[in-house]
Amino acid sequence: MSVEKDYYMRAAPLISAVLNLRYERHVTGEENIPQVAAMYAINHYRIEDSLLVASEVTKQTGTPLRFGAKSEYFEGGGLDDHGKLGRSVKWFMENTHQISVERESNPRSFINLKNAAGQAFSRGDSVGLHPEGTRSKDGRLNKFKSGVARIAMAFEVPIVPVGLVYHPPDHRFGRTLVEMNFGEPMMFEDYDTFPYKLLSVAKRAEHVTNVLERRVADLSGQERSHKFAVLPKHDKIIPR
Repeated sequence: MSVEKDYYMRAAPLISAVLNLRYERHVTGEENIPQVAAMYAINHYRIEDSLLVASEVTKQTGTPLRFGAKSEYFEGGGLDDHGKLGRSVKWFMENTHQISVERESNPRSFINLKNAAGQAFSRGDSVGLHPEGTRSKDGRLNKFKSGVARIAMAFEVPIVPVGLVYHPPDHRFGRTLVEMNFGEPMMFEDYDTFPYKLLSVAKRAEHVTNVLERRVADLSGQERSHKFAVLPKHDKIIPR
Protein backbone atom coordinates (compact mmCIF):
# COMPACT_ATOMS: atom_id res chain seq x y z
CA MET A 1 0.00 0.00 0.00
CA SER A 2 1.55 3.28 -1.04
CA VAL A 3 1.72 6.24 1.31
CA GLU A 4 -0.21 8.28 -1.28
CA LYS A 5 -3.27 6.11 -0.60
CA ASP A 6 -3.22 6.70 3.13
CA TYR A 7 -6.55 8.33 3.99
CA TYR A 8 -6.21 8.07 7.76
CA MET A 9 -5.86 11.78 8.53
CA ARG A 10 -8.67 12.65 6.11
CA ALA A 11 -10.99 10.11 7.70
CA ALA A 12 -10.13 10.99 11.33
CA PRO A 13 -12.41 14.08 11.68
CA LEU A 14 -15.37 12.26 10.12
CA ILE A 15 -14.90 9.22 12.35
CA SER A 16 -14.67 11.44 15.43
CA ALA A 17 -17.88 13.23 14.45
CA VAL A 18 -19.72 9.91 13.98
CA LEU A 19 -18.47 8.63 17.34
CA ASN A 20 -19.73 11.81 19.00
CA LEU A 21 -23.26 10.97 17.87
CA ARG A 22 -23.20 7.79 19.96
CA TYR A 23 -20.67 8.43 22.71
CA GLU A 24 -20.02 11.08 25.30
CA ARG A 25 -16.29 10.85 26.00
CA HIS A 26 -14.64 11.58 29.32
CA VAL A 27 -10.86 11.43 29.04
CA THR A 28 -8.36 11.24 31.89
CA GLY A 29 -4.59 11.02 31.64
CA GLU A 30 -4.17 13.03 28.44
CA GLU A 31 -0.75 14.02 29.77
CA ASN A 32 0.27 10.35 29.52
CA ILE A 33 -0.10 10.31 25.73
CA PRO A 34 3.46 10.58 24.34
CA GLN A 35 4.22 12.94 21.48
CA VAL A 36 6.31 10.16 19.93
CA ALA A 37 5.52 6.77 18.42
CA ALA A 38 4.18 4.43 21.10
CA MET A 39 2.38 1.16 21.67
CA TYR A 40 -1.12 1.37 23.19
CA ALA A 41 -2.57 -1.60 25.09
CA ILE A 42 -6.34 -1.40 25.51
CA ASN A 43 -9.00 -3.57 27.12
CA HIS A 44 -11.62 -4.80 24.68
CA TYR A 45 -15.40 -4.49 25.04
CA ARG A 46 -16.76 -3.22 21.73
CA ILE A 47 -15.87 -2.81 18.07
CA GLU A 48 -15.65 0.94 18.66
CA ASP A 49 -12.88 0.58 21.28
CA SER A 50 -10.17 0.94 18.64
CA LEU A 51 -11.81 3.91 16.93
CA LEU A 52 -12.36 5.77 20.20
CA VAL A 53 -8.78 5.42 21.35
CA ALA A 54 -7.34 6.16 17.91
CA SER A 55 -9.50 9.28 17.64
CA GLU A 56 -8.25 10.62 20.96
CA VAL A 57 -4.58 9.82 20.34
CA THR A 58 -4.69 11.47 16.90
CA LYS A 59 -6.39 14.51 18.42
CA GLN A 60 -3.66 14.82 21.04
CA THR A 61 -0.64 14.06 18.82
CA GLY A 62 -1.69 14.95 15.28
CA THR A 63 -0.39 11.57 14.09
CA PRO A 64 -2.09 8.26 13.22
CA LEU A 65 -2.67 5.36 15.56
CA ARG A 66 -2.71 2.17 13.48
CA PHE A 67 -4.70 -0.62 15.09
CA GLY A 68 -4.21 -4.33 14.92
CA ALA A 69 -7.48 -5.70 13.51
CA LYS A 70 -8.47 -9.26 12.78
CA SER A 71 -7.58 -10.40 9.27
CA GLU A 72 -11.23 -11.11 8.41
CA TYR A 73 -11.81 -7.35 8.19
CA PHE A 74 -9.24 -7.21 5.38
CA GLU A 75 -10.68 -10.24 3.58
CA GLY A 76 -14.27 -9.07 3.14
CA GLY A 77 -15.69 -10.74 6.23
CA GLY A 78 -17.16 -7.48 7.43
CA LEU A 79 -18.24 -6.54 10.92
CA ASP A 80 -19.76 -9.93 11.72
CA ASP A 81 -17.40 -12.30 9.80
CA HIS A 82 -20.29 -13.01 7.41
CA GLY A 83 -19.93 -10.10 5.02
CA LYS A 84 -21.83 -7.29 6.77
CA LEU A 85 -20.38 -4.09 5.28
CA GLY A 86 -17.58 -6.29 3.99
CA ARG A 87 -16.40 -4.11 1.11
CA SER A 88 -16.60 -0.90 3.09
CA VAL A 89 -14.72 -2.35 6.05
CA LYS A 90 -12.08 -3.85 3.75
CA TRP A 91 -11.57 -0.49 2.01
CA PHE A 92 -11.28 1.33 5.33
CA MET A 93 -8.75 -1.12 6.76
CA GLU A 94 -6.55 -1.08 3.68
CA ASN A 95 -6.71 2.64 2.93
CA THR A 96 -6.10 3.81 6.49
CA HIS A 97 -3.19 1.37 6.90
CA GLN A 98 -4.58 -0.63 9.79
CA ILE A 99 -2.66 -3.78 10.69
CA SER A 100 -3.98 -7.22 9.83
CA VAL A 101 -3.80 -9.73 12.70
CA GLU A 102 -4.51 -13.44 12.40
CA ARG A 103 -6.62 -14.61 15.33
CA GLU A 104 -4.93 -18.00 15.51
CA SER A 105 -1.51 -17.41 17.04
CA ASN A 106 1.50 -18.90 15.31
CA PRO A 107 5.10 -17.77 14.71
CA ARG A 108 4.43 -16.60 11.16
CA SER A 109 1.46 -14.42 12.13
CA PHE A 110 3.46 -12.84 14.95
CA ILE A 111 6.37 -12.03 12.64
CA ASN A 112 3.96 -10.40 10.19
CA LEU A 113 2.40 -8.36 13.00
CA LYS A 114 5.81 -7.34 14.34
CA ASN A 115 7.02 -6.26 10.89
CA ALA A 116 3.88 -4.22 10.23
CA ALA A 117 4.17 -2.53 13.63
CA GLY A 118 7.82 -1.75 12.91
CA GLN A 119 6.88 -0.07 9.65
CA ALA A 120 4.33 2.07 11.48
CA PHE A 121 6.83 3.08 14.16
CA SER A 122 9.42 3.98 11.50
CA ARG A 123 6.91 6.46 10.03
CA GLY A 124 6.38 8.04 13.44
CA ASP A 125 2.95 6.43 13.84
CA SER A 126 1.72 4.69 16.96
CA VAL A 127 0.23 1.19 17.16
CA GLY A 128 -2.70 -0.05 19.22
CA LEU A 129 -3.43 -3.64 20.20
CA HIS A 130 -5.92 -5.46 22.40
CA PRO A 131 -3.72 -7.88 24.39
CA GLU A 132 -6.75 -10.02 25.32
CA GLY A 133 -7.02 -11.06 21.67
CA THR A 134 -10.80 -10.68 21.48
CA ARG A 135 -13.66 -8.89 23.20
CA SER A 136 -14.56 -9.75 26.78
CA LYS A 137 -17.75 -11.79 26.97
CA ASP A 138 -18.39 -11.50 30.71
CA GLY A 139 -16.93 -8.09 31.54
CA ARG A 140 -13.78 -9.49 33.14
CA LEU A 141 -10.32 -8.68 31.85
CA ASN A 142 -8.86 -11.74 30.19
CA LYS A 143 -5.22 -12.71 30.53
CA PHE A 144 -2.93 -10.70 28.25
CA LYS A 145 -0.85 -12.23 25.51
CA SER A 146 2.79 -11.14 25.45
CA GLY A 147 2.84 -9.78 21.88
CA VAL A 148 2.46 -6.14 22.95
CA ALA A 149 5.47 -6.36 25.25
CA ARG A 150 7.60 -8.28 22.77
CA ILE A 151 6.95 -5.79 19.97
CA ALA A 152 7.48 -2.74 22.19
CA MET A 153 10.75 -4.19 23.47
CA ALA A 154 11.95 -4.98 19.96
CA PHE A 155 11.44 -1.39 18.79
CA GLU A 156 12.17 0.31 22.13
CA VAL A 157 8.90 2.26 22.24
CA PRO A 158 6.85 3.16 25.33
CA ILE A 159 3.72 1.17 26.18
CA VAL A 160 0.65 3.17 27.21
CA PRO A 161 -1.99 1.21 29.18
CA VAL A 162 -5.56 2.28 28.42
CA GLY A 163 -8.70 1.36 30.31
CA LEU A 164 -12.14 1.91 28.77
CA VAL A 165 -15.26 2.00 30.94
CA TYR A 166 -18.73 2.19 29.36
CA HIS A 167 -21.84 3.47 31.12
CA PRO A 168 -25.39 2.99 29.77
CA PRO A 169 -27.19 6.13 28.53
CA ASP A 170 -29.44 7.87 31.02
CA HIS A 171 -32.42 7.61 28.67
CA ARG A 172 -33.44 5.76 25.53
CA PHE A 173 -31.98 8.22 23.04
CA GLY A 174 -29.03 9.35 25.14
CA ARG A 175 -25.40 8.87 24.29
CA THR A 176 -23.33 6.19 26.03
CA LEU A 177 -20.74 7.64 28.39
CA VAL A 178 -17.29 6.14 27.88
CA GLU A 179 -14.42 6.84 30.25
CA MET A 180 -11.08 6.70 28.45
CA ASN A 181 -8.32 6.40 31.02
CA PHE A 182 -4.72 6.68 29.78
CA GLY A 183 -2.16 5.40 32.25
CA GLU A 184 1.46 6.36 32.77
CA PRO A 185 3.62 4.98 29.94
CA MET A 186 5.90 2.03 30.60
CA MET A 187 9.22 3.24 29.19
CA PHE A 188 11.66 0.87 27.52
CA GLU A 189 14.39 2.04 29.87
CA ASP A 190 12.32 0.85 32.85
CA TYR A 191 12.57 -2.79 31.85
CA ASP A 192 15.98 -2.70 30.16
CA THR A 193 17.90 -2.29 33.40
CA PHE A 194 19.12 -4.56 36.20
CA PRO A 195 17.73 -6.99 37.28
CA TYR A 196 15.48 -7.35 34.20
CA LYS A 197 18.45 -7.51 31.84
CA LEU A 198 19.41 -10.78 33.51
CA LEU A 199 16.19 -12.34 32.24
CA SER A 200 15.68 -13.87 28.83
CA VAL A 201 13.64 -11.87 26.33
CA ALA A 202 10.69 -14.22 26.89
CA LYS A 203 10.82 -13.86 30.69
CA ARG A 204 11.24 -10.10 30.47
CA ALA A 205 8.22 -9.89 28.15
CA GLU A 206 6.23 -12.06 30.58
CA HIS A 207 7.07 -9.68 33.44
CA VAL A 208 6.14 -6.58 31.42
CA THR A 209 2.89 -8.24 30.32
CA ASN A 210 1.89 -9.04 33.91
CA VAL A 211 2.55 -5.45 35.03
CA LEU A 212 0.67 -4.11 32.01
CA GLU A 213 -2.35 -6.31 32.69
CA ARG A 214 -2.54 -5.09 36.28
CA ARG A 215 -2.35 -1.46 35.17
CA VAL A 216 -5.11 -1.86 32.58
CA ALA A 217 -7.26 -3.63 35.18
CA ASP A 218 -6.78 -0.67 37.54
CA LEU A 219 -7.68 1.81 34.79
CA SER A 220 -10.76 -0.12 33.65
CA GLY A 221 -11.94 -1.31 37.08
CA GLN A 222 -12.32 -4.84 35.72
CA GLU A 223 -11.88 -8.06 37.62
CA ARG A 224 -9.13 -10.18 36.06
CA SER A 225 -10.13 -13.66 34.89
CA HIS A 226 -6.52 -14.96 34.94
CA LYS A 227 -7.44 -17.04 31.90
CA PHE A 228 -6.81 -16.54 28.20
CA ALA A 229 -9.90 -15.68 26.17
CA VAL A 230 -11.41 -18.38 24.01
CA LEU A 231 -11.43 -17.15 20.44
CA PRO A 232 -14.85 -17.31 18.75
CA LYS A 233 -15.36 -19.80 15.97
CA HIS A 234 -15.91 -18.16 12.63
CA ASP A 235 -16.42 -19.00 9.00
CA LYS A 236 -13.86 -17.74 6.52
CA ILE A 237 -15.29 -15.44 3.89
CA ILE A 238 -13.90 -15.92 0.42
CA PRO A 239 -13.64 -12.47 -1.20
CA ARG A 240 -15.46 -12.14 -4.51
